[in-house]
Amino acid sequence: PVADQVPAAPPQVGMDRRIDTDRAGFASSTLPQVVGTSDASLHVVWQDYRGPQWSVYYRALRNFGASIRDVEVPLSGTANAQAPRIATDGDQLVYVTWHEFEDEDGRIMFARSVDNGVSWTAPVQLNLTSGYASEPEICADANGHVYVAWAQFDTVQDQIYLAVSPDGGQTWNPQQRVNSIAVGHSEAPRLACDQNGKAWIAYLDRRF
Repeated sequence: PVADQVPAAPPQVGMDRRIDTDRAGFASSTLPQVVGTSDASLHVVWQDYRGPQWSVYYRALRNFGASIRDVEVPLSGTANAQAPRIATDGDQLVYVTWHEFEDEDGRIMFARSVDNGVSWTAPVQLNLTSGYASEPEICADANGHVYVAWAQFDTVQDQIYLAVSPDGGQTWNPQQRVNSIAVGHSEAPRLACDQNGKAWIAYLDRRF
């Protein structure tokens, strides 16, 4: 016999609310990303065109989104900035990476907050070799490991690179190429990690 099972209650959907504050219909706010922390905070990043360039913005929501912090924070500088990705250690540390570009120069930028999104460090560049870097992905654990992967065009083909921080984004180990054969385009990395210092990267490989 099959025991009777009580159907699970459907998930409750809260009221939708606007996160960005630019004038409606004036700008383009796209590609949002969200993560949560143990104190019921939600952290949201997105790319926003308010002129004269694309920028990356951050905003925090408290009490599972019931309240929104008054100030949204621009994380990027004066160059075009797109494709933000966000991660957290689950507590107070919040990390954001994005793709910044000017003309033919593409960079992977990183900023972190140690106080649950209240304040942010100045952005630092992670890709340290020549080439057009884009498509960042980020993952972090509760032990201070932060992983950032990206695709980088080296004038011939795209490669996949990884940078690792052992101390919550304060310092970074030298970047390393992930794809084993440097022939054919490798792009669109996807990143995952566990709580034991391990990370995995999947990516599109066009050599086959």
